[in-house]
Amino acid sequence: MVTVVPAKLMISMSPTSPRQPTPLNSSPWPRRVPRFIVTLVFTSSKSQRASLATIPCDHLERVHTLATPTLENLTLLVLEAHDLALSKLERSQDRDLSDIQHLAAQGHINAKTLLERYHEEHRPYLLGDLHREDRTLNLWLHLCWPDDFPG
Repeated sequence: MVTVVPAKLMISMSPTSPRQPTPLNSSPWPRRVPRFIVTLVFTSSKSQRASLATIPCDHLERVHTLATPTLENLTLLVLEAHDLALSKLERSQDRDLSDIQHLAAQGHINAKTLLERYHEEHRPYLLGDLHREDRTLNLWLHLCWPDDFPG
């Protein structure tokens, strides 16, 4: 579910005290505030858990902006393909693997960039069993580029 709310009604988190909300107009964040802010709300059902993804740390340098000509006060940002792929690593369900294989088959991701970004921008910020994430990435590499990464 996506909710669009007037920015003046939103509350932002203060960078000086992350647990204490402050009104948006008194926030210490930069003044460039859009007229509307889009928030994503994760919902879940009995058959599907809601989850948040870990994204490589420098992803904002690579996001793509989608044009929204009829919604002039809305900016949509889309992850670059390698960042999108790495955001699926922790969950790694069948549909995630299918997405990764599709991105690789269409030439949107390559193994070299995926590996570099994983080791430099993603792995250092992961929590939990890093060996599991390493094994998952190795499986993806083998399935997407079997000639370069044999079993």
